[in-house]
Amino acid sequence: MMRPSFHKTPLLRRTLTLLAALALSVACSSEPDGPDRPIDIAEDVGADTDSGDLDGGQPDADAADPTDVEDDADDTDVDATTPDADAEDPDAADADVDEPDASDADADEPDAEELDASDAEEPDAEEPPTECDAATLDLGVLEAGANVVELRADLGTVAGFDACEGSAPTDSVILRFELAENSQIAFPSSDATLLQSTCSAVGAFCVDAGVAFNALSGVELYVAVERPTEASSITIDVTPLVPCSPEGERTCVDGARIEACTTGFASPQVATRVVVDCPQGCEDNACLGDTCANPILVDSAVTVEAPGEALSNSFDNQGATGCSWDTPSLGREVVFQVDHVEAGENIEITITDPLRFYRVSIMQSCSETAECLESAVLGSVLTYEAPASGTYFVVVDAEFDLPAAPEISVEVHAVSEI
Repeated sequence: MMRPSFHKTPLLRRTLTLLAALALSVACSSEPDGPDRPIDIAEDVGADTDSGDLDGGQPDADAADPTDVEDDADDTDVDATTPDADAEDPDAADADVDEPDASDADADEPDAEELDASDAEEPDAEEPPTECDAATLDLGVLEAGANVVELRADLGTVAGFDACEGSAPTDSVILRFELAENSQIAFPSSDATLLQSTCSAVGAFCVDAGVAFNALSGVELYVAVERPTEASSITIDVTPLVPCSPEGERTCVDGARIEACTTGFASPQVATRVVVDCPQGCEDNACLGDTCANPILVDSAVTVEAPGEALSNSFDNQGATGCSWDTPSLGREVVFQVDHVEAGENIEITITDPLRFYRVSIMQSCSETAECLESAVLGSVLTYEAPASGTYFVVVDAEFDLPAAPEISVEVHAVSEI
């Protein structure tokens, strides 16, 4: 029959430990060869060797646990996987078991000597100049008056930045400048392309020779002009803006032009008085096509140029049935009335403008709540087949009030012509 191990009973163990200590004391005080010596000094024979080699001829109390080791009063940091013999009865000697030592404090921290210059962040290498950088002339801040810019034939150039209609592909120089005050800008003797950002032709549009546009001070402007084949110069006329009021006031100058107190090219914040051509005539102090009340009439086909300064922002059909946008329209619009459309004929709308930010609605009545039979944010061409004969309305509405003068064509075609 197996007897239970003594180390499983803390009280009994402490008793045995005390008796062993008393026995050891007696043994040490007896004569070596005295007959009354109660404990012989003999070789330790138990499975668990004791530190004092004291053996009474009995197996060790903890022999059933060969992995057990004796508790050591000097053991101030066990940190071992082997439990002490008195693991179930911790004492002062075991107080710091599994507690980190000062020597362990930096176990997971890199030593100072491990950090060297290679660990420091290297500064980014300086980017080499781009083709655009080499083709850009920085003119600084332009003052009011005629600013003459010298162009050499050996200047760097970029291709594909000329947005002016009918011009052959050219190598362009980019002029970068700011204005000292809010002003009108014009290039009296040459066409120019106003860029929305440096080194990008996206959203670029043509400014014809002699046509003025408004610009704000403190804003970097980028204009692409053709590089000459020999040394020459161009002039940039800068005229300070004179604010006007009330904004939105319009008056027909004659049957084709309108004078308006309005914002202009690149200047949504400053209203000035301008005279511009209407898309197709001026009546009752408004350009034709400005609202649903005075649409541009289309019998079979019409093509117009619609400068934003000539028009107003009075139409927004967000939320109307069938209209595909869910945000308000912030830009100006031009309205067409297409008469005498036969069932099965196609209404084709074409917009020439690299910005491509126009909403096109086709409806059978002209109002902000009318159902959209077709709607799209037009990239270039939209074609709609009329399901029934009658009159249709086409509204071309800019999503944002950006400077632009798109060319818009509205045509009616028989199915066989598509």
